[in-house]
Amino acid sequence: MVLLLDGGVSTHLESMQRSHSFPDRNLWSSSLLTTESGQSDIQKAHEDFYASGSNIVTTVTYQLSYHAAENFGYEENDIDEMLKKAVDLANQARLSGRSSQHQLLQPQLQNSNQSQFVMASAGCYGAVLADGSEYTGNYNLSIQQLIAFHKRRIQVFSKLEIDGIAFETIPSLEEVKAVVQLIKELVNRGECKGFIWLSLACQDSNTLNDGTSLDVVLQAVNEMDPDGHFVHGIGVNCCKVKYIHELAANIARQEIGSSRNRAIVLYPNSGEEWDAKNESWLEGTGCTRPNDFAVEIMNCIRMIHGLCIEHNVPLLPIIVGGCCRTTTSSIKALRAAVDEYLDQDKSL
Repeated sequence: MVLLLDGGVSTHLESMQRSHSFPDRNLWSSSLLTTESGQSDIQKAHEDFYASGSNIVTTVTYQLSYHAAENFGYEENDIDEMLKKAVDLANQARLSGRSSQHQLLQPQLQNSNQSQFVMASAGCYGAVLADGSEYTGNYNLSIQQLIAFHKRRIQVFSKLEIDGIAFETIPSLEEVKAVVQLIKELVNRGECKGFIWLSLACQDSNTLNDGTSLDVVLQAVNEMDPDGHFVHGIGVNCCKVKYIHELAANIARQEIGSSRNRAIVLYPNSGEEWDAKNESWLEGTGCTRPNDFAVEIMNCIRMIHGLCIEHNVPLLPIIVGGCCRTTTSSIKALRAAVDEYLDQDKSL
């Protein structure tokens, strides 16, 4: 079973802004939630991704947390309302595109290629610092401090109409442990619901951004959640697309043959290089053509299914999409490629 995620939502929103900038850099695209015009753009962006073939959209809350109330001049009630509004906008986009009631995205990933889902985006601690810390994972915070950072936001999300929560771009082993510990605590108390995925931020094909080996990180997750009761999907996002195939293979090998049946979640960025001097993306770098991006992702899907067949185990569920600098065109191309692939074998 293969489901499509959205692409670079902030990238798409930037293209919709006449000034090509957001009201508050500290909150990045989440700051559009503070105005009616910004809210309208967010809903339109979600609608665009659904129309492009996404089964799943993520809320525009990646950089939104109660850290903003402590450091950027917002009130805690402001954050409450913005989180609620972000979920509401994603749900309005979902409802505007179809009339039938959606099927909940359960831990078993019930298969319906026509279904549309809303995942609440919970960015890493580094994302809210707005200083690039998600690329290093050097926080100097304890596990308990990281749990406290994530906790209230997750409790708010779980009272809203969502299908699950995506913990995104997690760059350090300590934050991975904190997230899994928090999920277990809240699920057992009935304060966290739906499909939960954990998406890692990697600097290359086998290393987390903080320098920890991917194998060590996956082992830590599996020791804390050996049966997959709490973390239902695991993968990577915002890594360069050139690393995605080997990362996917490393993760799939950990899951194949286990009883966890976790989904493999893959949504790399375009892989372009940034020219800091001229503050622009270098032309000719990365994977910017939608069809080329789709080919890279399809290679991962075929490889994962091939490994499952080789080991004579059921096919792992797969969720794929794009991150920064990927567009609705990227998702359209990927949708066409996935549909063609699935049509070749209805058992998939």
